Amino acid sequence: MASHFLATVSHSKSSLTLCALLLLTIICATLLILRICFGTFSLSRVLAHFEERRHLERAYALAYQRREDSIYHRDWAKSRGAFSEAKRLDAEIEETESELDSLDEKIGNPQGSLTKRQRHAAVLVRIKSSMTSMDMDASSSTETEKIDAPPDIRHVQPAAAPDQAFNSMPWVEKYRPRSLQDLVAHEEIISILTRLIEKNQLPHLLFYGPPGTGKTSTILACAKQMYGASKYGAMTLELNASDERGIDVVRQQIKEFAATKRLFSFCLICNYVSKIIPALQSRCTRFRFAPLAPLQVEGRIHHVAVTEGLTLDETAVRALVRLGQGDMRRVLNVMQATAMAYKDGISEEAIYLSTGNPLPKDVDAIIESLLHDSFKGTDTILLPPHQVSAHPDAVALSIVRRLDFEADLRRMGVLGHIYSSLADIEYHLASGASEKLQLGGLVGAFAYAREMMAEG
Repeated sequence: MASHFLATVSHSKSSLTLCALLLLTIICATLLILRICFGTFSLSRVLAHFEERRHLERAYALAYQRREDSIYHRDWAKSRGAFSEAKRLDAEIEETESELDSLDEKIGNPQGSLTKRQRHAAVLVRIKSSMTSMDMDASSSTETEKIDAPPDIRHVQPAAAPDQAFNSMPWVEKYRPRSLQDLVAHEEIISILTRLIEKNQLPHLLFYGPPGTGKTSTILACAKQMYGASKYGAMTLELNASDERGIDVVRQQIKEFAATKRLFSFCLICNYVSKIIPALQSRCTRFRFAPLAPLQVEGRIHHVAVTEGLTLDETAVRALVRLGQGDMRRVLNVMQATAMAYKDGISEEAIYLSTGNPLPKDVDAIIESLLHDSFKGTDTILLPPHQVSAHPDAVALSIVRRLDFEADLRRMGVLGHIYSSLADIEYHLASGASEKLQLGGLVGAFAYAREMMAEG
């Protein structure tokens, strides 16, 4: 009986032990399954976060490169006077910088005390180092190749401008001197500016003189020599007082630009120095740019003609010099307009016809008639249908230039009366007076001059 009881107890203990082991096994298996499941879920989240960060960093790098390209193209547009294109690129740069700031916050980069561009550059360097350590696929490597460091980290060679855009530029900008050595006049001024730049002592400047004499080209060449052709656009601020004027320009554009520079210089450019107040004149070193000499203009004309492949005879060159009056901008504009209108070649007659100026032979015929014919005969030449194809204002100016060679008029003392009458006629024409009446006044002025000559 006792042995049977002991056997029963022993069997019960074995069953309990087996049940306990089975339950423990089930618990362990359940825990293992739960651990594997939760571990896989956490790993998926980590991988997804890592992949999202990689995507943000690639987008950041591409946006940074896009902004740097826009900055270069904006500076290139400013250097060639394409200010509307430069403003469009400025808006593009601001939009890209907003995108960079947004990506910067998502990536979680510290703001610190760095400026916006320094922070973006530092982030890009860190992203590039992490990209090189990754095993990136072919598509992503193609997207991010040619990502350059910013110009303040290492120098980046700019891409060449498209030939088509360069060839379609106005000749005034296309043939604008790129350096101080390319300027064809004002050797003394260039020599002084070169020495000041070499000594890093460039003061505030005031350039004044007639239009087309090289004032803007000179200061642009100075900026390129100081900062380099690829960076001068970012180091200078160019304002045209025709549309950028008022106190807001001083408070915003000039003040903000000056705040980014420790030392800077101003250069004021104008046609009439009397329009600049004495307080500003006293703070500037003044340079007067005189009209270019005929030989200097002729040399530039031949250079442009050879470069453009134009057929140009000597009479046409003299006509351009005569009409330009030392204004190189006017010479190039007339030359380009004539070349576009007359494809076979540029002649003296083509230049006068394209600019609306009377031909020299017509001016000689008018002066001959004014000095010798009757009032009615001269009036017939100047009025339709026999009149010259030019504006009366241009006729009057051509007569003034031609009368300098009339020694008889100078000797008889009537030249002053003729010049005074011509000045009144030009003033009346500028005020909108009748052309027919002013031509009659021109004939009357010469008729009175002939009476003065007859009276001795």
